[in-house]
Amino acid sequence: ACDVFLATRQGSIWACNVECKTQSHVCSRELGRKAFALSWSTGRGTSRGQLACALAGGVVEVLDASDLAILRVVALGSCDAIGVSFGRDGVLWALFADRSLARWADRDEASPDWSIPAPITGLRHAQPVPGSTMSRVLTSSTSRLQLWTVTSEGIRLDAQSEPNTGSLSTRPLGTRSREITVLACSSWIVACGYSNGE
Repeated sequence: ACDVFLATRQGSIWACNVECKTQSHVCSRELGRKAFALSWSTGRGTSRGQLACALAGGVVEVLDASDLAILRVVALGSCDAIGVSFGRDGVLWALFADRSLARWADRDEASPDWSIPAPITGLRHAQPVPGSTMSRVLTSSTSRLQLWTVTSEGIRLDAQSEPNTGSLSTRPLGTRSREITVLACSSWIVACGYSNGE
């Protein structure tokens, strides 16, 4: 037997099982949202395996490959799920449009057991936070500050802030936006300097 699976961007999924040259079985269903990726894995309790579909709106559906019945749905926010894969021992991985990554070692859990937040682009400075009981690092990008905690599972973004920039409507015309050019911190305060001299 040969199984072929197809997910369309419009949100349909098709399964075709070819038993022999003259006989085949086709089933399909609507997913209800755009599909971006599809992955197959040998089944845990299913005869033809399982499918994982990466869908719009941050949804990942796990389906029974034999009849396309939903086995599990995981939703993480509004950012589209754009990639999905099964790893060793049935571990489920999902990549999201903001470039964050999540893993479910136990497919019965709704929340991932491990994740990497969306990357911060344009990091310019990094300072360890002194006197912290945990390993903490303060970083800055063009106009934002980020506070990270280093754990045994990896690095976690705890907070992100755009310090005292004022609203765009109060800036004089022709004024450039402020960029953070220098950063310093103690255990309880952060100081940053800007390209406009502030």
